[in-house]
Amino acid sequence: MMTVLYISKAPFSDLIIQKIKEQSELELMGCVSYTTTGFDNESRPDVVLLDTEFIPIPDATAAIQ
Repeated sequence: MMTVLYISKAPFSDLIIQKIKEQSELELMGCVSYTTTGFDNESRPDVVLLDTEFIPIPDATAAIQ
């Protein structure tokens, strides 16, 4: 199983979260708000999903699938 960490400056997309949870081979580790001071995360996710506000939602969900 691959782990995913979702990081964003903008509000988190419910659709993207739903698509990650629908994939049986993916586990959402959490959603982290990015700030200019960074973030503290000791976990080691396999995938980091970052700045999705610049990706059209259909493209983002297709990539997740």
